Amino acid sequence: MAVASVPTTPTLVPPLPPPTGDLRDVGAALRDSVRAHSYTAVGAVKILGAFEAGAADLRGTITIGTRFQAERARSDGTLDVAGDLRVQGELSVRGSTRVGGTLAAGDLRASGTLEVGQAVTVEAHAVIHGEVAVHGTLTARSLEFDGTIHASGLIDCPMIQGRLRGPSRLGTIRSQHVRIVRAAFPFGRRGQLVVDRIEATEVALEGVTCEYLRAERVSLGPDCQVTRVDGQVVRRHRSSVVGPVAWEAPPPGLTR
Repeated sequence: MAVASVPTTPTLVPPLPPPTGDLRDVGAALRDSVRAHSYTAVGAVKILGAFEAGAADLRGTITIGTRFQAERARSDGTLDVAGDLRVQGELSVRGSTRVGGTLAAGDLRASGTLEVGQAVTVEAHAVIHGEVAVHGTLTARSLEFDGTIHASGLIDCPMIQGRLRGPSRLGTIRSQHVRIVRAAFPFGRRGQLVVDRIEATEVALEGVTCEYLRAERVSLGPDCQVTRVDGQVVRRHRSSVVGPVAWEAPPPGLTR
């Protein structure tokens, strides 16, 4: 005998209330979540769940268990977000910043160390001083960096200006204007960038090793090596090489 199925009414989950109030933590604090108009933290704060605020001012060591969302945010110290980080306006971080998921912001200002586990999307300008590592794509209207940069995915920015201060590694650069130079150190090793592919309109490089470069105008400063160039090389420093380079060990007796 068949048993008639009884229709079930789905359980409606009420929407979350809008953020209200201003919260402040000083010293050591532990919260399940944060949902407020503004939030200020000074000290060591751990938030187990999600973070949502209109404005966030964080100073000290802040840990977010899941996602981070704000209209604008500033961090000075250590910020660790396990999930995605979303800031509608300007995101300013100083010190050590780690994002396990994606990072999205209107504007990005970062100094110190920045590590992002997935993609970085900046609507306007990204300015980074220090060390940055992106395990995914990086897109912005313009990118300015001073330090070292590592990215496994595509760098897609119409304007790129960089100053190398150490060994860096990129996959593919897609841009209109690219200018990458090395910081002037009186002693020690200079910055060097290894990149698989560059596609742009105009390119000026120093200390860059590139497998394939395509641009209308190419200017190669000191210590560049480009295996293949599609475009006009308007300037090449005597220490730069265009074309494949084969290295062989010197014959015995020529070394010491």
